[in-house]
Amino acid sequence: MAISVSPEQVSQDDPDPNGHAPDFMLVEASREQQLAEIELLIEQIGARYVADLRELSQAFGRFYETRLDAKEDQLAAMTRRAEAAERTCATLEVQLGDLRQARAHQVAELRALSEDLIRRAAEAERDVPDERPPT
Repeated sequence: MAISVSPEQVSQDDPDPNGHAPDFMLVEASREQQLAEIELLIEQIGARYVADLRELSQAFGRFYETRLDAKEDQLAAMTRRAEAAERTCATLEVQLGDLRQARAHQVAELRALSEDLIRRAAEAERDVPDERPPT
């Protein structure tokens, strides 16, 4: 849109006769410069934000890595204890089986001895004369 200000038909878009740009061109250039500065500032802030997030993420990683290592050590120790307990349990089960077998053998021997003792006592009673006075 051209606005006439003199008979020479100078428009708003043309430099003035003294060679100066119209004010709106200076304002537009200044506005573009400010926008470029703002964009640069946004990029710098974004880069710092990403760097801060990366640093925070690494700090969390180190924190939890230490805790995970400790938990893994605990788990390994508990696994070793469980395995040792299982081995002990298996050993005790074998020993219990051996003891039950030994007890059964001893019970059988005691029964045999008891039966033999009863048999001998019965034989001894038969072999001994009756010492009761006749009635």
